[in-house]
Amino acid sequence: MADSFDRRTALRAIFMGAVGAASRKAFGGPWPQDTARVFRWEQLGDGYAGFGAGGNILLWPTSFGAVLVDTKHNGMGASLKREVTALAGEVAAVVVTHHHADHAGGIPTFVDDVPVHAQRRGVGRRIVAGRELKAAFTDGQPPELDRWSADLPSGAADMVRVDLANFARRIQRLDVQSFAANVTFTTDDELDVGNDVVQMHHAGRGHTDNDAWVRLPEANVIHAGDLIFNGFHPFVDVDAGATTVGWQHALSEIAAACDSATVVVPGHGAVTDQAGVQAQWGYFEALRTAVENAIAAGMSRAEVTALTPDVHRGLGGTRGPDNLGIVFDELGG
Repeated sequence: MADSFDRRTALRAIFMGAVGAASRKAFGGPWPQDTARVFRWEQLGDGYAGFGAGGNILLWPTSFGAVLVDTKHNGMGASLKREVTALAGEVAAVVVTHHHADHAGGIPTFVDDVPVHAQRRGVGRRIVAGRELKAAFTDGQPPELDRWSADLPSGAADMVRVDLANFARRIQRLDVQSFAANVTFTTDDELDVGNDVVQMHHAGRGHTDNDAWVRLPEANVIHAGDLIFNGFHPFVDVDAGATTVGWQHALSEIAAACDSATVVVPGHGAVTDQAGVQAQWGYFEALRTAVENAIAAGMSRAEVTALTPDVHRGLGGTRGPDNLGIVFDELGG
């Protein structure tokens, strides 16, 4: 059920009225040969997955304009908008999978012009994040933003530095609500995009308390947000309401929407499929089994976090011990 955030709720109508904008540039032309891209793009049928400088995004062109799922990291909105417009035309709607900065940081670039959809619990968290980011810019550009212009293709780093400098000059003029979605939903919502719909689902507390996964049923494509970390230890954000049990519940809902041909875009890692959904569910199941056995053997929390269960093998990142401790706490150890 959708419920409108009380700022610019009328923007929702822009999506259905976007035909005029889309007709000006229905699909992007070829990328200029002498211009480096900031992001790496992988074509998925008619659309694209985008990688780098934040969580993975899904970009889908429609007859009403492009639908963009997630917006990369703080300050990366202008760089992202430039590339998605070239690839798929004018953006008609944005969906944000959850409030974390690496997925929602680019919202200020889009929110004044198009509907930005998100699960309602993320709005307050984004407003807090916006307030904190404005404070961080009080003495100039925070140094941590510089890392998003590091290790980029030749030529792209200079473009990103310009975009970040422009963002730094603009940020103090932004209202904190500019960092949050302007259209919200509670459990489920959808956008009619002509021959397809974009379905948005919230299954409860998973990676955070406001994760949405996005499905294009006709295209058979799902963006799972950070409910899937493909090839990495997941981040269980307990401070934002995460639970591994709730996370598995959400994954079960995603798995039920998949068949053998479904393309699944994870929040991090390579594009996957039904097996990737099952693997993420199995990660938590394996941790729970290992921790249950450890508790039964009288092991302490410190001993549990030092375990190296088989499911940890080959995964990137450093959150394996943290996740064992979180499951220990959930089980009342």
